Amino acid sequence: MAIDGNLAAMRRARAGTHGAPGGRLARDTRVQTPGGMRRMRDLRVGEMVETQDRGPQEILWIGRSRLSREDLEDAPERRPVRIRRGALAPGLPRRDLVVAPEHRLALSDPALVRSCRSATVLFPALALADGDAISLLPPNRGWTFLQLLLPHHALLLAEGCASESFSESEARDLGGEVPLRIDGLPVAQGGQPLPSPDLGEARALWRDLRERSAARGALPLQHQPRVAAHNVAAQG
Repeated sequence: MAIDGNLAAMRRARAGTHGAPGGRLARDTRVQTPGGMRRMRDLRVGEMVETQDRGPQEILWIGRSRLSREDLEDAPERRPVRIRRGALAPGLPRRDLVVAPEHRLALSDPALVRSCRSATVLFPALALADGDAISLLPPNRGWTFLQLLLPHHALLLAEGCASESFSESEARDLGGEVPLRIDGLPVAQGGQPLPSPDLGEARALWRDLRERSAARGALPLQHQPRVAAHNVAAQG
């Protein structure tokens, strides 16, 4: 595939130095790769990650954003969201998962078909915050978030949870900060779009799902991918 000759941007991408916005997963988050679970901070451009919907995908670019303590004190709505282990389904996430509040996770439940025409819907993490198992974190000393641009917009497996990769629309907004084709378009391609309700609607849907799940005595909101389950079992 031909790439735009924006050498400065390409060198930044290959070297892994990123000044652009777009980070969504905390740097210590583990994601599934063909070789097992890897921390986001250890991944490099050109390596492969597993996805729930598109199989192994190459990392084209890694976005990084840093929010200082002062940033988060001035804008508390930007504080990270912590999703406790097992808060979305039995064993999912596998460890506490920390994401930016706007980061979207794919939740699945048959009840969503009625309102969203899809059993799988992208929820912003902030919509899930209940002050208990899913809650906002304090500013601390600040937070660093990372996100991956893949050849196809896909669902990463972050601590076992289906979690949105950097989207092609966000890549377009960054322009020369990401790899481009000779026609000026990002090398990433859009996938099959999933419903993504706004924050208010997502909160209402989540509240309804939690009530239904409580009545059933279970939280069937995340389906554990076979590849992730196999690899984790192999790793002990």
